[in-house]
Amino acid sequence: MNAESSFAMVERLRTKLDPIVAEFAETLGTPKLQAVSTVNLICGSSRCGSSWLFRFLSQSPQLASPRGEQVPFEKLYLFPTLTSRRSDRLAEVDLQPKLAEKIWRLLALDLGTGSATEESTAGYDEALQVRLSLQFPRTLHPALVHQELKECPSGRRRFGELLRRLSAKRLIRPEYYDRDPLFHWDGVGCAEGPPDDHVVLEEPPFIPILPRRPPPTGTSINLLLKSSLHSYRLPFMVAMFGNARIRIILLTRNPAASINGLMDGWLSPSGYFSYDLSLVDQPLKLPGYSERYGWGSRWWKFDLPPTQRDIFSLPIERVCALQWTSAYENILGFLTRNPNVCCLRIRYEDLIQGPQRRLAVLRQVTDFLGVEPMDTGAGLLPDGVIMATHTPQPARWRSRYRQIVPLLRDTNLGDICEQLGYEPREYEQWS
Repeated sequence: MNAESSFAMVERLRTKLDPIVAEFAETLGTPKLQAVSTVNLICGSSRCGSSWLFRFLSQSPQLASPRGEQVPFEKLYLFPTLTSRRSDRLAEVDLQPKLAEKIWRLLALDLGTGSATEESTAGYDEALQVRLSLQFPRTLHPALVHQELKECPSGRRRFGELLRRLSAKRLIRPEYYDRDPLFHWDGVGCAEGPPDDHVVLEEPPFIPILPRRPPPTGTSINLLLKSSLHSYRLPFMVAMFGNARIRIILLTRNPAASINGLMDGWLSPSGYFSYDLSLVDQPLKLPGYSERYGWGSRWWKFDLPPTQRDIFSLPIERVCALQWTSAYENILGFLTRNPNVCCLRIRYEDLIQGPQRRLAVLRQVTDFLGVEPMDTGAGLLPDGVIMATHTPQPARWRSRYRQIVPLLRDTNLGDICEQLGYEPREYEQWS
């Protein structure tokens, strides 16, 4: 499939989804964009621990959040543009007329409050139809998912049975779903390669799509969103939610640990695919990656930072260092230009320093968001591995010590380190 046919496939999906989602919104009475009073953005580089923090905070009944990232909704409408630019940056000028409403309709349908429930809720089936169509755009569409749902039980078992039915017909591959503690899928191996040969709108591993209570109607929405791509899209987000207050939770993690996590993701055979750059005739020659896999000469992983440097032929560890540096450089630049935006800085290291320190930091976050403190017991605190390739361990980055330490001498990386409160010369103390 060439670039023209791949882009045409995305266009067909947009054309198919737009009227269906508009009908869903009308039938369900989903909230309007103007109902959003506050947008809370968890920002940081990839592999900084934001998935864990988002999972915890999304269990607050006072916050409305999607079941995963909102990025697939943006990418559905901007996929050809972003691919051709070779960058994930979105600015205010990219928010064309009516685009905000189209993205919002998809996002509003996906919103829930509090933790997963045992029973199906209003809008759950509709959210399943949309999310799955975006995750497997070549084989699925809402009407097909709707048909299969007729044979599935209600509640939390509904999603698992839907996957089994779609998998049996070879319409999806369940191995692309995260081994999430809220959802257990036994007997499934690991995938190899991207879930589609050319078009990925949502990066795997996919989050299990579980029922949640919809936001109450007639009230203002306190919205929680998470994505590493916020780093490059903050002006776009401000423009989209023009009438809302923007608050940023800046989650930091030392570069050695983040770079190591990024390298794990790049070398994973099944996860974190974002762009097939062969669609725009951009070859990849990344030593340590491109020669390792058959897809390594064309598939980019994680965010694609805007940069003037030729990042498409750098060693894989330098690509990861640039992804960390660029993410925080863009966030800090935005905050400097917008001093009125409220920002709370927290460190991932503090979240893993034991129950007391973690509880203190999480209380700081809920106070910042203006929501009730959340119980970290009784199973509410997320456990296990979430959107990760390995079980977290202190200072696991030392397994790549010789590759990572030279990267810490980069001037730009060192400058960002210091701005975030990490002393580059004290890397031996980093966990």
